[in-house]
Amino acid sequence: MSKLFIPIRGATYLLPTPTENDPHSKHLFVQLTNPVKQHGHKWVLLTSFSTKRQGSRYDKTRIISKGENKFLHHESYVEYRYTKIESVEEIKEQIDTGKAEYKEGGIEEELIEWICEGLFESKHTPKKALEFYEYATSK
Repeated sequence: MSKLFIPIRGATYLLPTPTENDPHSKHLFVQLTNPVKQHGHKWVLLTSFSTKRQGSRYDKTRIISKGENKFLHHESYVEYRYTKIESVEEIKEQIDTGKAEYKEGGIEEELIEWICEGLFESKHTPKKALEFYEYATSK
């Protein structure tokens, strides 16, 4: 049975981010754009969050305090280097197969806007992600 999810700007997902040490790892991703139809598919821009750990290097562009969003239980930062373009169909398939989770409630528009501004401030955002964001938001 298909699980309902609404792929709109601000939607949040726990998506697989397997590593050698943790093949079942998942990270919280937020959808930064509404779907854009290209080449017969609908595409969105996603970025992820990581927990800020003492002594670790991290992207300081956007730090989010513990509790600033209901899904972030620790001080976190936006991991702009992992910003990616993903097809809505792929996200849906991962949710349907249990590999990913749709987190109802999403992220507030004010916080999304602040995160999106950081796309252009971070030196770690992939160029392709910036180009897609500009295209998707110009429509």
